[in-house]
Amino acid sequence: MVLLTRMTAFNMLILSNKGLPASVIAMPLISFVVPLSLFGIMLRASDKSSRGGTVYKYVDAMGWIGVVGGAIALTLGILMCFQEPDNTPLWGVIVLFCADGIIVLIAVLYTLMCLNTKTVLAEDCLIYRNMWGITRKYRYEDIYRVKCQRRKGSHMVEEYVVFVGRQKIKVNYYMVNFFGFAEMLKSRLRKVKNEARFDIKQY
Repeated sequence: MVLLTRMTAFNMLILSNKGLPASVIAMPLISFVVPLSLFGIMLRASDKSSRGGTVYKYVDAMGWIGVVGGAIALTLGILMCFQEPDNTPLWGVIVLFCADGIIVLIAVLYTLMCLNTKTVLAEDCLIYRNMWGITRKYRYEDIYRVKCQRRKGSHMVEEYVVFVGRQKIKVNYYMVNFFGFAEMLKSRLRKVKNEARFDIKQY
């Protein structure tokens, strides 16, 4: 999201020299600031359950923000094509199209991540769906390590990485129910008498 916002700001800076109305240039900023102001409330949403398990996923609304951001970036790129010719050099036009293309690409990947990625701690197994919509199930007995990542000097974990077989399943701070993930996972592991180690990794 930070990278997408920076690319949008860069795109707006270039478009400001193309003679577009200020209201059009400000559209990407408005599309991000307003929804993000509600982000904290969304993260505190009530627990979701699925077939007796707890679901850990990104807020769907954040994925739709990616759709809006990508659509606006694409629209602004198309609008530029209909502007009257000016003295902008060819390399400037190429940079603008590359900036639009990068924003659209990031927005698409961000949207897929928010709408598809989820981890479900069911009673008998861990269910993981990646950003491409591929779903897999793993037995709790096969989990051998959980890496707790946090910043140096901070006591708050920002991401859990679950190691099961060759798969690394990430549960991020921005997922709903994140703060109860470790305790929920430990309770599931205790039921199958799995002593998987929880390691703290600072960065």
